[in-house]
Amino acid sequence: MTSTIAANKGNINNLVISNRSQDFFEMRVDIEVRDVRHLTNIIAALRADPVISSVERSSG
Repeated sequence: MTSTIAANKGNINNLVISNRSQDFFEMRVDIEVRDVRHLTNIIAALRADPVISSVERSSG
């Protein structure tokens, strides 16, 4: 996940693991982006990664 974000020129400001089991991690990641289009590209790249089960944009 971090490699995908870095490859798309995103900057991780914060990462919190909220739930963890042996084969699953739920994380909240704050990413610094240039604009909404940049964020959309990063989200698309993360969703294309087969090891990532879902990606959601937080609001507020």
